[in-house]
Parts: sequence; C-alpha cells; structure tokens
Amino acid sequence: GEDVERTAKAVDPYNHAQHQQIAKFRLHEQMKNVKGTMLWYAKAVVDDIGNYGSMLRNYYWVTPALQPDMSFISKKTKGAVTLKSQELPGLWNGAMAEWITLFVEVPLATFNPVKTVNDLLRKEHLEG
Repeated sequence: GEDVERTAKAVDPYNHAQHQQIAKFRLHEQMKNVKGTMLWYAKAVVDDIGNYGSMLRNYYWVTPALQPDMSFISKKTKGAVTLKSQELPGLWNGAMAEWITLFVEVPLATFNPVKTVNDLLRKEHLEG
C-alpha cells in the first residue's frame, strides 16, 4: 500500500520542487510484476493533498476502472427442487472473480435483518 499523505508531503529526492508521487508512479510502471496499487487513506486523495487526487484523475488514471459487467449462475434448492438462476449483482463480489463462495441458509432466528421500520415489529425483535 501507499500512504498518500506521506507521499504528497515528502519531497522527491531527485527533484526537490515536487513531492514523491511522480517518482512512485514511474516505479509502478517499471515493476511489471505489480498489477495494482492500493492507496490509503482515501480521504487524503479526496482532500486532494498536494494535488494528488487531481493528478490521479487527470494524468495517471484518466480512464476509471469499472467493475466487470458479468453475471453468474447459481443453484438454489427449495425442498427437493433445485433451481438455477442467473444473478446480476449490483456490486461486484467474490463469485465474479471465481472465488470459492458458499451460500448458507440460516434460520430466521439466527439472522434478523432490519431493513424497514416494520421489520422491528416482528416477534424476533420484540421483547418477550
């Protein structure tokens, strides 16, 4: 990972008129075995410390990375019937990258999500 704030505040050892972002991205380009970059903290990029975020948008990453637009087939069983369904998730998830994904159905008493105010009226959420 790369600490954005330190990179933007530290002077480039070869060019004292700028911070280290240019040198680090040059290094990234030279390292063919490195396939990505993790920048932290995102707030430092958004706050545009040392024009770091602007340089990313306008120079280094002009084309934004998009999540893959792909679906996957899942099998769901209800009783003795197994159904296949095509899922088009709104957010990219591990199944899209062929991670081993296990879906487990748990009893409602184990997992009681609250998505609306009315969900709070279910017996699982009322004091007994």
